[in-house]
Amino acid sequence: MTEFMILVPGVSHVILCSRITHPIRVPFCIISSLFVLLDTFFLFFTVFRDPGRMNKNFTSEDPQAVVQISNQTFTLKSCTTCKTLKDLRTHHCKVCDYCVDRLDHHCPWVANCIGRNNHRTFILLLTCTSLNSVYMIIANSFELTLLDPPPGKYGGEAVLIIYSIVLGWSIISLLFYQLCLIMKNRTTHEHRRKLFKANPFDYGAFKNCKVFWSMKRDFAVPLTLNRT
Repeated sequence: MTEFMILVPGVSHVILCSRITHPIRVPFCIISSLFVLLDTFFLFFTVFRDPGRMNKNFTSEDPQAVVQISNQTFTLKSCTTCKTLKDLRTHHCKVCDYCVDRLDHHCPWVANCIGRNNHRTFILLLTCTSLNSVYMIIANSFELTLLDPPPGKYGGEAVLIIYSIVLGWSIISLLFYQLCLIMKNRTTHEHRRKLFKANPFDYGAFKNCKVFWSMKRDFAVPLTLNRT
């Protein structure tokens, strides 16, 4: 469904541009084709890449451990389904039925979890789709107003403008929300569940962005095991 929503408007715009006699139809077709290819690449990369599925990464059989970060102490818990000890940013996805490292959320539009391994590509997908929506609004408006005298058959451009406004509004809103979380070094799961009263991973907006795009772990994992 997501690929359909990307492919159909792009191909439709290329077909509609073929009716234009103005030389600008060539760059319009090229730009639309590039956006379709980029969106498809980022989409498939996000869909098919392992988001960060966690295997049994602690050999101890102890059910709890203690970790300290930013002068805060947290107790790590075991996942009863995966039988593994989770770190602070690993959570179990009920849809995929496994634990994901730095789980952000499960996205039905890509049929996959968004985690440490594919979160950056997901942001690039949102960015590219947002830019594509803005471009489609501008390009089709340009065709309607400044090109050939309207023959009364420009309904396709009007439909694409409306479609791009609706899609662009939702995608740009989601992108803005994600970028705000990145600047705070929070995930959607942590924000909605209010997991931390004081975010221990907040190092300042600049460093938070650097941590995100490098996708390095936010802290070493010095564990103190509590035997029960």
